[in-house]
Amino acid sequence: MKLLRILEWALLLAGLSACKKDLPGGNDFPPALNFVLLDKQGNNLLTSTSTPIKVSIISKGQTVFLGSECAGGGCTMVRPSYSTGTAPAKYAFYYSSLDASVVSSNGTKTFYLELGGKTDTLYYDVQETRPSNPLDKYDIALVKFNGKPVAVDPDQLSVYPLRRLR
Repeated sequence: MKLLRILEWALLLAGLSACKKDLPGGNDFPPALNFVLLDKQGNNLLTSTSTPIKVSIISKGQTVFLGSECAGGGCTMVRPSYSTGTAPAKYAFYYSSLDASVVSSNGTKTFYLELGGKTDTLYYDVQETRPSNPLDKYDIALVKFNGKPVAVDPDQLSVYPLRRLR
């Protein structure tokens, strides 16, 4: 009976994947923005999945918080890091947002990060550089934190370490 149930699930999943429709213009999104927010000593300020960080943009003169329309913060959130292979994760928690990448690719490049009574500025420039390539359309052109360029952490790829200097 258990084998029959597994077979049913496998067939259901195979059928669903065969019915998958591409989105207009391709089936991809820009890569999610992933970062850790560090204090000036290098300690991660994102200490749990409930860290009260707010990420916002200014749109038409109004402050708009990313992910606020998602139940439980599902679109924009602090996530636990996971080890890969034998290497432990460098940061216990990181912030991840697909919303920020989509917003940036649509023209808004400046984001405001609020945590612990301080507001920081993140310039995140995602550009659609290959519109005809449905699998790899986007590049991250530039990332700056409080006016200083930032690169992906080579020890934890796809995560930007954002260090406060005050």
